[in-house]
Amino acid sequence: MANNYWQSTVRPSLPRNAFVEGELQRLNLFGLSHEDAGEDRLYLFAEEGISEEPRDYYDSEEQPPACDQQDYRDSYDILRDVLRRLPEDEVPEILIEGAYTCSSLRPGEFGGTCARITRKSIRLGSTEMLLEMFRKDEALIPAFWRVLELAKGNMLDESACDKEEALLEERKQQEASVETIRAWLIAHPLQPASVGAAS
Repeated sequence: MANNYWQSTVRPSLPRNAFVEGELQRLNLFGLSHEDAGEDRLYLFAEEGISEEPRDYYDSEEQPPACDQQDYRDSYDILRDVLRRLPEDEVPEILIEGAYTCSSLRPGEFGGTCARITRKSIRLGSTEMLLEMFRKDEALIPAFWRVLELAKGNMLDESACDKEEALLEERKQQEASVETIRAWLIAHPLQPASVGAAS
């Protein structure tokens, strides 16, 4: 009989004093454990995956934390709150990386997950989502290049016309957006090398 596993790690290690009372216990309910990482910092990890709902306490002698009755945050929300208490230049993001493995090399039993937590957003992903993105990108990337060409053409037309300050500022913003898309397209794993080099 094969066994399946899902283990996750959190980086970077986080200052102990960034957690308020009850949050570490709350994270434990979702499967996230912690251990001392030195310099009064904590390393977080999940040996059996991260649950969407709080798990029951298995030790009858241990009582759920007081915040459990009123705290509706999940593990990602808690970590974002912790992040917001830290200087942005020191800890810009929190990353969670997970691996699905199996004791038998069966197809479909391996993969991974990831989460990127910032002060403004929480993004979750998996290898299955990445594969689906690869499939869709085959049609999406040519469309992006066409939009890029049209946008450049429009900016050239505008530059030959009105030179008002507002228009110039809008054109700068357009140029920055176009360059961002262009850089993303060139670096994309499905981007043909010949197309990226010629652009």
